[in-house]
Amino acid sequence: MKKIVALLIASVMCVSFAVTASAGEGEVIKMQCALAAANMEQFDVLPEIMSEATNGQIEVELVDITNLGTSEDALRMVQNGAVAMYMNSPAQTPSFFPVLDLLQIPFYTGNIDNVIACMAALDEAGLLEELHDGFEPLSYIATDPQMLSFASKKVESLADFTGLNVRAVSGISVKMLQELGANVVTMGFAEVVPALEKGTIDGVMTSPIMMYPNHMEECLKYTLDLSVFNGPALFLINKNIFDSLTPELQEAVKEVGKTMQEHFLTIQEEQLLEYWEAMEAAGLERYTPSDEFIADLQATTDTLIEAEKESLDQQGYDAEAIFAITDEVIGR
Repeated sequence: MKKIVALLIASVMCVSFAVTASAGEGEVIKMQCALAAANMEQFDVLPEIMSEATNGQIEVELVDITNLGTSEDALRMVQNGAVAMYMNSPAQTPSFFPVLDLLQIPFYTGNIDNVIACMAALDEAGLLEELHDGFEPLSYIATDPQMLSFASKKVESLADFTGLNVRAVSGISVKMLQELGANVVTMGFAEVVPALEKGTIDGVMTSPIMMYPNHMEECLKYTLDLSVFNGPALFLINKNIFDSLTPELQEAVKEVGKTMQEHFLTIQEEQLLEYWEAMEAAGLERYTPSDEFIADLQATTDTLIEAEKESLDQQGYDAEAIFAITDEVIGR
């Protein structure tokens, strides 16, 4: 970890030499960054990286979103400038960034790189106006994959879903499982392991980074090695606060955004490798679906794509242009 932090600091030092005072000689600008507890590990170096990049002119304090209320409360605080920065998944605040819901359509974007590239392309095309309504985006991030895992049955075709009780949370995941023929069970995360142990549910859709710390490999036997989706995440700063900085500080803060994206993805990849190795050693089998099965999964959820297009149109967005861009990025 120390080596990673050293490399990150070196990567932003190239801009730090140009930073000049923005609010008076010797004055330190203090900022808070609201983020979910689950992302604290990936972002715990932000204060050090920001301090190095700005020659100590900006100090950042990390704040757990739950200390501010809900995710929407925290995001509004950033929007009105009460809190300077925010990092979280837009899925936690769907009313703010409805266009980004399409990135969670099952079996659509495919991987982390596509999710990040789609956000950047949509923003460049001016189709993510909400990202600039009181905010300045610092980086686009994608979280680890949501995957399907099963307790006793290796699912290798659509027919294998029939009769299975599978736990899911979000609306679009519930719709996906219904389209696939499974019985959807909704429950709190704390209930999942006991339900798997009792046989109340046969499978679960969740991420490997959530599976291992909760010892799910002890009650799951098979994981379909195919990302259902990689959730998008955003690192934002209040627009007025950003605009008040000197051009040199703005450049440094932007560079920190890029560095934190790289750091987040590096830590996430290391966690995935570590967790998969441990879970497979414990007996969990990760298996690759056939090309035919992948095609069937994608075809079954095509109805969700059409539903999302209709929803965006009804909200006044140009769904045709939005999906044309994302389709081009992912090569669909």
